[in-house]
Amino acid sequence: MSEIIRKSNRVQQEFASKEWALLRSFGDEFFLRSLTDHIITLLQQQGLRALAPSKLENFKITRTETDPTSNWSERHVAYAAGQGSFSLNDGFITEKGMAVRLISLVTDAVMTPDKKAVKVYNENCLFCSKGSCGACIKRCPVGAITKDGHDKKKCYAFVYGEEARQRAVAWGGEYKFSSGYGLCQTKVPCEFKKPA
Repeated sequence: MSEIIRKSNRVQQEFASKEWALLRSFGDEFFLRSLTDHIITLLQQQGLRALAPSKLENFKITRTETDPTSNWSERHVAYAAGQGSFSLNDGFITEKGMAVRLISLVTDAVMTPDKKAVKVYNENCLFCSKGSCGACIKRCPVGAITKDGHDKKKCYAFVYGEEARQRAVAWGGEYKFSSGYGLCQTKVPCEFKKPA
């Protein structure tokens, strides 16, 4: 994620910045999907099979009694691929930090796997690994992050609530993507690097 977008969100205290919101509508939807399509095409041109599970018709996010869940997770695939670990706010901390966007593909290409960078699933999070920090707790305006973890239901209600969706539309984004949030991913020690 660009420094300009991260910087715009650092100063926010209640809602995502306009730049962060527009990234969700245009960066995530168009750039990441175009990048995914491009990589798939390159693999197919080499006679390999490839697909992006998050683009399949049966990919879905469902709301359960306890929290929203999906049948494919870019973060969990990144963890399995050894790219980082989870955080208190359920974000994913890579070598480049948490304010990142992830894509994943399934392919029959034979590759040498990366050496897993972590031994514990939340090792890169200062709060989870050392009991220090907790900056993401302070950044959450709705109390969805506490020392006990992340209340996905409360977070989802705020991030995809009517006010956040209308805010996205007012800025030229799309209703379905909402304005997002991301305050817990910016102005924190893990924003653009692995702090642990």
